Amino acid sequence: MTELEAATFPRVSHLLTPVQPLYPLFASVVEGRQRGRIFADRATKPEAALVCHIPGRIYAVCGNPANRGFLSALPALLATGPPSETAWWGFVTDAVAWGAPLDIRFAGTLQKGRGISFDLHPETFRRRPDWRTRIPVGYEMRGMTGDLVDVTAAQLPEGFPFPWESADHFTANGFGLALWRGDEVASIAFAYAGAVQSGHIEIAIYTAEAHRRRGCATLACSTFIEHALDLGMTPTWHCDAGNPGSIALATTLGFQRRGEHTMYSLPE
Repeated sequence: MTELEAATFPRVSHLLTPVQPLYPLFASVVEGRQRGRIFADRATKPEAALVCHIPGRIYAVCGNPANRGFLSALPALLATGPPSETAWWGFVTDAVAWGAPLDIRFAGTLQKGRGISFDLHPETFRRRPDWRTRIPVGYEMRGMTGDLVDVTAAQLPEGFPFPWESADHFTANGFGLALWRGDEVASIAFAYAGAVQSGHIEIAIYTAEAHRRRGCATLACSTFIEHALDLGMTPTWHCDAGNPGSIALATTLGFQRRGEHTMYSLPE
């Protein structure tokens, strides 16, 4: 197992495809748009890799599941976690290809959770009522630009990290919209990660407790999706299988379930 230099990250781009769970996060690392580290079976023409998305504290295992050298080195690397300023919480992969090799290598000790991947059906989304006509009295939709980036991000709760290093970093690589009521953010929809080369962008959504069950999240996400489509980007949506609210919101917005994926973690 070897760690790649940032300049060589694109060498693993062929190991990631848009059907990879949380693809925009890992593609953004490969493209150098967000902080990350990549470990591969070899430095040149790698066949398997561990791609680490540091802001999200999540990793992807990708490539050839029959690569014995990579599989042999993986448990020791994951046991300590690739060094970073935050603790990692798990990794995702194609369970169909990697499930059996991982179970054998980790002797059945991996904990497993279920996640759901969604693809947007643009025509279904466009049939929805115009969000502009549905903003409640007293609320206002604002873009996350300039000083509003930091002001808006500061209202995210602890445990919901803003994955961009600065306002300039965010505006250069993503965008976001927020529904405000006075000086309070009701709901935020922003790019958690974006892969410009493939045109995929991952939505993150947060709604303040006092403004939930009022349609605020639907409004913020609708604005985000419309803007993404205008830019020629493809929004993606992932969530835990045990999050019925997120599943319902995705369906309302015109996302269609692509399938489930396995989320792995080591026992504490």
